Amino acid sequence: MSSRRTAFFALLPLLVLGGACNTSEPILNGKPDLELCRTDPGFQKLHFDGWNEGGTGMDVRFLPRGTKPCPARRFPFVDVKATAPVRWIQVVEVNVPIPMGEDKKPSPSWQLGEGSEPWIFADMVPERRDSGEPFVNAGTDGRFWDNPAWPDPPKQDQKDGARKWRSRSYAVIAEGKKVRAVAGFTWGWTWTVGAENPEPFPPEKLAPDAWKADAPRLAKAFEGWSFE
Repeated sequence: MSSRRTAFFALLPLLVLGGACNTSEPILNGKPDLELCRTDPGFQKLHFDGWNEGGTGMDVRFLPRGTKPCPARRFPFVDVKATAPVRWIQVVEVNVPIPMGEDKKPSPSWQLGEGSEPWIFADMVPERRDSGEPFVNAGTDGRFWDNPAWPDPPKQDQKDGARKWRSRSYAVIAEGKKVRAVAGFTWGWTWTVGAENPEPFPPEKLAPDAWKADAPRLAKAFEGWSFE
């Protein structure tokens, strides 16, 4: 399986990885055991059909809370395999302001939204951020996994009283720089102010309209690419 980042905050070198949390066990696991993590009996097995009859479907294994061997404890873990050798694009939306770089500007390869909030970005493993490609990882076998953490609990002034992390994960067919989505699902977590743990948002199938809304955002961020 193609490698995936060990935690969501690998995307945020400007923010501090540690931080306060309400348990003695750290959220981030420095030496995860992915194979052991994947054997957890708490995984739920789901299947979502593609958008075209007889087209690409998605087999999704979902662990509501990552356990001790997982890269990020207490946060949801997804392990996905499409029924065809597609690529994957993840558009993530978080109800927080956009993080800024040292030049006080957002990274154009991350930020897909307009305005300063919410933060909408194209998710990808750190080593692919400079590739100029929109895909979440380098794999072309229809597989990916994710276990997105946020080490610092939400502060009292968190908008809506809870930090909400939502991914729209799309199975796509890429022909050169032309990308066409054929299936998708949404998932994530919500961390309420004062709560010890985030609450998982289980995977749900997306309608094609979600891609129609995200495609223009991606086209603006990834010059020379088209998203159909």
